[in-house]
Amino acid sequence: PDGRSVKLLAAYARSLFFAEDVPDAEARDLYARDPETLTGDALRRLQDNLFWQLMAMVAARDLPLIVHTGYSTPSALGHPEQLSNIPRRFPALKIDLAHSGWPHEGGALLMARTYRGCYFNLCWTPLMSEALGRHLLGIAIDMTPRNKILMGTDCGTVECLVGTARLLRRVLADVLEEKCARGQLSLSVAQSYARAILY
Repeated sequence: PDGRSVKLLAAYARSLFFAEDVPDAEARDLYARDPETLTGDALRRLQDNLFWQLMAMVAARDLPLIVHTGYSTPSALGHPEQLSNIPRRFPALKIDLAHSGWPHEGGALLMARTYRGCYFNLCWTPLMSEALGRHLLGIAIDMTPRNKILMGTDCGTVECLVGTARLLRRVLADVLEEKCARGQLSLSVAQSYARAILY
């Protein structure tokens, strides 16, 4: 990336943690400032306040929150466990932890296992690496309830959607077949996992 891109990334990239302690009065003052002068900690404080305002609206409308977790540089910015104050504050909110949280998939799996409204979504992971997708799906089946595992496509074209749907079904079938062959799952249980994950 060129120097301008690096500066923009540094100015706008942030972690998934949103502080809850920014009063509305402070946010109003920050919002009234010239946008060109709103950078660094001041920008982050405004974003933190606005995020919680939006979360209250999302929760009131019973909408899901889809979060791009993992796959960021530096990788700590996308660590899914930084979102853990959201399900504590809004326990009924459905939170889709997209992209498996990779390379912090353990944090995403723990959140899906711990918080009723959190879901582990492998969207795009098998496209990035089919081997990684198989591996993470196998772990998710081992440690997460079947109704907490999602496999989305995250595609922008019809052709990509069709190809990705075929890939996801093949990965799911292969992982479940392997677990049946080892005696970990019966055929009927494997079929119930397939129905739940593809729902």
